[in-house]
Amino acid sequence: MPMYTAPALLVGLGTRILIDTVNQTAEPPTLGQSILQGVWQGVALQYAGKNTAATLLVGAGIVVKLLFDFMASQDATRCMSTIIGVALGVVGTDLLASQFDPYFSPPSRSSRDRSSSKSYRTHESRHRYDDDIKPQRSSRQPDRPARSVQWRASVQGGSVTTQPTDPRPQSSAAFTSDITSVDSATGLISSRRASSMTPLEREIAALRARASLADSERRRCREERKWALSQGNLALASELKANYKRFKALMEECHREADAKLLEDAREKDMKSGYEQSRQDISSSNLRDQVARILREESSKNTPTTSTPRPERRQRKISSSSKPSPRTPNR
Repeated sequence: MPMYTAPALLVGLGTRILIDTVNQTAEPPTLGQSILQGVWQGVALQYAGKNTAATLLVGAGIVVKLLFDFMASQDATRCMSTIIGVALGVVGTDLLASQFDPYFSPPSRSSRDRSSSKSYRTHESRHRYDDDIKPQRSSRQPDRPARSVQWRASVQGGSVTTQPTDPRPQSSAAFTSDITSVDSATGLISSRRASSMTPLEREIAALRARASLADSERRRCREERKWALSQGNLALASELKANYKRFKALMEECHREADAKLLEDAREKDMKSGYEQSRQDISSSNLRDQVARILREESSKNTPTTSTPRPERRQRKISSSSKPSPRTPNR
């Protein structure tokens, strides 16, 4: 049986006020009685708060009772004590109802509906999660069929194809990882980016993209090999190990070819730059030679021609000086 705090307080306080009213003497009501009446009115106001019309009706009755008491007795203290009692009744009833009503009253229909819908959603989500997980678990059983993998080491041709041999119908085609037969026009490089690149740069970018795909497949094989070893499937683990090595070799080969093309491009650029520099040096040296030759010709034209003096007079002097002087006779 449901039990609420507000009706119990309302009945109990009303009974006490009725007993006091029956046993009341000719004396005016005391301050305690006024506060008790105010508390009873506050309990009634709080209990009627669930309905707006009832709240307005009870509030109007309390105001009319206060005005009647004030006009009859002209006692402001009595009116103030009644108002204080009303406030205490509203606040106290609200606190007690919030503490004790959840324990002594059954859950409402709305809360039951909410709890049932929540439990239904939880149950449904658990079933959905189990339905999603079961196929994954069944696909990862140790006795699952092995997959055939075909691989060619050439970068220019060949492909890596992984086809599951599961007899169950599949909605999509078998997984095919065509790494080595992909060129720059099939999605490895965007068309906008490829339009702004040279043919050699497109080849290098395609090789880098193939190396990245091979690296991702290599990591996938490594993780699946760990899972196969944990499940005890040694045959699948050995197959995945071989695929891991092949993808690793493919990745290294793509990187090696891309590096070789980069070196070749850099060498060609260096050769072109050296050739241009040598041509510039040759042209500059030829220009200097021509300028020097022109200057020599101009200087030779401007200087006068002078004949070299004949050394006859000097020879005569030398011959005359070489003749012996005449000796004077001795006296």
